[in-house]
Amino acid sequence: MPINVGGDAGGYLQSLHREVTEYMGKVERQVNALSESRVEAAYNALTAAPTGVIMANGDVVLKSNPTEAGTAGAKYVITGWMAIVDGTASASSVVELRSLTGN
Repeated sequence: MPINVGGDAGGYLQSLHREVTEYMGKVERQVNALSESRVEAAYNALTAAPTGVIMANGDVVLKSNPTEAGTAGAKYVITGWMAIVDGTASASSVVELRSLTGN
């Protein structure tokens, strides 16, 4: 049985091609940003530790606004948070992911 796309099959196919091309461009940008570890690619990035959300042990949430903290000689950046148990995220179930800066 042939597929019926209406009277203007050419117009439909052009529209479909345009939409698929646009969508694939978005997918390409997302995959490239993820492969380059760009924080804007992480839709779940937060400014503060996650609380009240369900997380599995090992789940990671990136920090969307990392800044250097600590004292001279021991400065670090909080890059995100990791769940250390399954369940609802809280101060006791999520730990900071810190990276030393060397400053």
